Amino acid sequence: MKRVEIISTCLIAGETLFQGSVVELDDDKAVALITAQRGKIVDDKTKLRDTSKEHLAEADQRAQEAVQPGAAQADVIAKAVEAKVAEALAKLGAAAAPAADAAPKA
Repeated sequence: MKRVEIISTCLIAGETLFQGSVVELDDDKAVALITAQRGKIVDDKTKLRDTSKEHLAEADQRAQEAVQPGAAQADVIAKAVEAKVAEALAKLGAAAAPAADAAPKA
């Protein structure tokens, strides 16, 4: 078993290892990470560290920020459409008023 610091987020044996984590891995997995330059061996006294919660919280925050501009843009478009519809209805109403005045009265 080797203690390895993850340099770059990667997937090992179906498990996501996030950048900054310090984990204990079997020798063959550690060698694969080091060879791929995604990890480095650290001293056995280095404390184990799991940074998955921080990375997942950051990813959630980015996802929410990405959704909000789209929602704001949709709101702006909806208001613009409402204004155009109101303008068109006002023009139709103005055009219908003179025609009603010109109609013969019984």
